[in-house]
Amino acid sequence: MGLICFTYENFYQFFFYSSKLILISVEMTALALSYHLYNGVRHLLTDFSRLIFLRKD
Repeated sequence: MGLICFTYENFYQFFFYSSKLILISVEMTALALSYHLYNGVRHLLTDFSRLIFLRKD
């Protein structure tokens, strides 16, 4: 069967390490999404503030 071994120890060890990888990838995805969301809000606020405070000379 190659490298696959169906013992309880290897099974639980695989799920322990894979669950850590899943948590890390979810955290990185959440950080990336929040970063882009906050930058989008910042751009919207700066664009609207230019429209509100537009000087008419």
